[in-house]
Amino acid sequence: RGRREATAAYPGPARPPGGGSHGGVPGTGTASGGKPRRQLPHRDGTHTGRSPTARRREPPPWQHGRVRVVLVLRWFVVLALVAVAAVTVYPDVLGIIDDRFTDLSMRAYVAQAIAMRPLIFLGMAGLALVVLVGSLVSRVGARRSARDAWPGDEPRQSRGRATFVLGVGLALVAGAHGMILGLRGIDANATIAQGAGPGSPQAFTVLTYNTLGGAVTHDQIAEVMASRDVDVAVLPETNAGTAERVQQDLAAAGRSYRLHTDATSGLDHSAIAVLVAEELGGYSQTSGPETMLASIRLDPLDTQSGAPTIVAVHPIAPAIGQMQRWRDEAYTVTDVCRAVPSEATPRLVMAGDFNTTRDHSAMHDLGGCRDAASESGTGAVATWPTSFPKLAGAAIDHVLVDDAAWRVTASEVVDAGDSDHRGVIARLEAR
Repeated sequence: RGRREATAAYPGPARPPGGGSHGGVPGTGTASGGKPRRQLPHRDGTHTGRSPTARRREPPPWQHGRVRVVLVLRWFVVLALVAVAAVTVYPDVLGIIDDRFTDLSMRAYVAQAIAMRPLIFLGMAGLALVVLVGSLVSRVGARRSARDAWPGDEPRQSRGRATFVLGVGLALVAGAHGMILGLRGIDANATIAQGAGPGSPQAFTVLTYNTLGGAVTHDQIAEVMASRDVDVAVLPETNAGTAERVQQDLAAAGRSYRLHTDATSGLDHSAIAVLVAEELGGYSQTSGPETMLASIRLDPLDTQSGAPTIVAVHPIAPAIGQMQRWRDEAYTVTDVCRAVPSEATPRLVMAGDFNTTRDHSAMHDLGGCRDAASESGTGAVATWPTSFPKLAGAAIDHVLVDDAAWRVTASEVVDAGDSDHRGVIARLEAR
């Protein structure tokens, strides 16, 4: 009886006439003496010689609907994440879709975030790597569980594909950020050649350095200027007393400079100083662009010498409580460049702490000006804060020049003292 039940559960070929057995012939499904051989399922999931009740369970009808919903939601989330990541490359593109997003790069939180493009690049690249590794792990797991999956169990089979697409999207966004930084220049070790000697109205060296109210001392400023043969120094947050001592230090070293200062209050952060070498000739001082902190405009007395018009600026920082004023001042300052070339500002050189980067819309269109650092391979080197590496912060200090009048031959981002800013030096020649 037991043998008959086993034979019914595992049916095999019919016994030969006469009640004999197959004698354990391979592939017949029976062992010697007529005992049936138990057969295992094939890799493709078919079950030879097994009862129909032992086959793979089919999914219930409602399962197919859940499969479609999960699949759609998964791809929607992936595409949405890639789209949000892509917007970080150029936030102002949303203004094309809706006027409410115009100048998005100048709005609170976005302005602070986009200024740190190097960190966005590093974050996107790291996240892309993690997601792609996760995609590989998911695909390996999917292969191992494929024979246990229901037919058409698409979410389980597509999980690795969706993760892979997300990783590739993030990698492309990181690549776009990296390309922008590379085009601006990431040569953090660039240096200005020393020993060039005093300049002239046709060839000179410009320095802008926010000294943080004396955090860079007068002798440190003088050392930087003397070692690089600086002819024009724009020093935001430097009071008149410190600037005079810099002038004296340089005079002791054999260089004579004319000093121009201004301040809107008794606080150092509202002050600004400009030192101009005697070789460039005399200048008349007037007020620069209207900003809360002091600015200076210097016009050459000899208009035939070819000397530059110098504008020293320091708009306020984009603090959350004063975003509207920051936007107004950022546009007020860069409007000077958008008017170039102009008889009002012949041969313009504008320098200072702009508190904006090339990623803010106020600096997208510079008119006839060019950013000296970007023109010479150091435009993506961070000038703030000094607590970050040179390739991981924001480039908010600039030397902007009239492109039709001046050619940039070299630039350098320098550290001295304890300011939270780095200085920018640019060497210019007349075209």
